[in-house]
Amino acid sequence: MTTLERQIEQELIAQTQKIALLKRHKKGLMQQLFPVLNEISA
Repeated sequence: MTTLERQIEQELIAQTQKIALLKRHKKGLMQQLFPVLNEISA
């Protein structure tokens, strides 16, 4: 595996991790914006 291939692979891994983090963050924000009905009445 060449240096360029390793760099590309590392960038793909980093971007995949970033996407997962952003998805978790988005989920948390959406839950704050639209709480479950049971939580509203509690």
